[in-house]
Amino acid sequence: SELFLSILLLENDAKRHTSLDVITNLISTRKIDFYTPKNIYDISKKIKDLDTRITPTDIEIIACAIEHKAVNLVTLDKILIGNTSIEKEFKIRIRHPKDLL
Repeated sequence: SELFLSILLLENDAKRHTSLDVITNLISTRKIDFYTPKNIYDISKKIKDLDTRITPTDIEIIACAIEHKAVNLVTLDKILIGNTSIEKEFKIRIRHPKDLL
């Protein structure tokens, strides 16, 4: 959502369309999947206990990625990127979008 918000805020239509093309290609090439949460309560509680700086919305996003058994979680949030306590506990990589290009 952070990435799409950044793209939508671009004032130049050509840059916005180019950015959306890059995202579409990335989703296809990297086989990025989409997910809906099922039961993230226990995971969310554990995340909150591991790092109290993480916002409630970000806790839910991380919990969903973990529940879905994602290998990577892509974000622009500096508190989350490379968060070793979360990465080690749940065996997930939290990276910036440019790290996947």
